[in-house]
Amino acid sequence: MNGHTMFTPKHQNPTLPNKMIVSCFHGDEPAGWIGLLEFVKNYNAENVNITYLPIISGDAFRTGKHLNMQGENPNLLVTSHPSKEMRRLIEAQDMWLSRASHGFLDLHEDPWRDEGYVFSWSDRGDLTGRMVENLSQFFPLFSGGVLKEDPQDMLGEHMARCGVCPSITHETPVLNHPIEKRVDATIRAIMEFLL
Repeated sequence: MNGHTMFTPKHQNPTLPNKMIVSCFHGDEPAGWIGLLEFVKNYNAENVNITYLPIISGDAFRTGKHLNMQGENPNLLVTSHPSKEMRRLIEAQDMWLSRASHGFLDLHEDPWRDEGYVFSWSDRGDLTGRMVENLSQFFPLFSGGVLKEDPQDMLGEHMARCGVCPSITHETPVLNHPIEKRVDATIRAIMEFLL
């Protein structure tokens, strides 16, 4: 799909909600895509149609770096100065936005913190609280665990502006925490999202 590989259910059930999970904007944040692939391999969610975008930035994935090959942060300034990855996503938005009509989860890590948090761009229920509770089982929390606004104009915020609810960005901390623990927290976050 316009430079991105999406995975969708083979047989979508029109009576079930449509949710989307994305990961790997940044190559130095591996728990998101590893956790997503582990979830796909080991769990079956039958109560929802899920679309997965496991690798947003192939550049960052290949290099293990935070930025793409053009030196852009793939997940910043989505509407004003989008990265090459984001331009491709936005150009194809009409095709995939309906696949997130009942929820969007963006799996990230914070390479500079040892505390976890979520960006809650939109939430009708208690998903934000469940995500924070999940993180608190694994890590200390930054700023109470929830950030509601951020001037960086990330994809999660864009999705909320497009009417997607809930739209959550999940951030596990990289510093002082082994990858296995971060992957486990990511898998639990996916499970909470799909409830």
